[in-house]
Amino acid sequence: MDRRTVLKGTAALAAAAPLAVGTAQGMTARRLIVFDSRLPESASFAAGVAGQRFDLARAHETQWAELRGDLPEVGGVEGLIGWSDWTAVRGELESRGFRRTSEARIAAPLSGKANLFRWSMMKR
Repeated sequence: MDRRTVLKGTAALAAAAPLAVGTAQGMTARRLIVFDSRLPESASFAAGVAGQRFDLARAHETQWAELRGDLPEVGGVEGLIGWSDWTAVRGELESRGFRRTSEARIAAPLSGKANLFRWSMMKR
């Protein structure tokens, strides 16, 4: 990893910051933060946002049992994850009464993925 890659990753995370500020205004204090600890950008995002954590690395190991089980009572959910995980998480959360409030594609040079998705959902 070189300096340019690190700077690109920092710029991508900075681009996600305005989304976090804008969506947090409408959410209750209790939030669920969805991230993937295997992806540096996602882990960094989760470390900088307050809320209860949900690590998708564990979800993959348990075949999504945690996501299908009892989730904590929260008013909002935020995440920075890959597209395929985002589609699975979004479908499950929509079935539980959450609606998407924002979604943005973020470059992810550190994790080797073309893009990650920064998103927010609120309870209807």
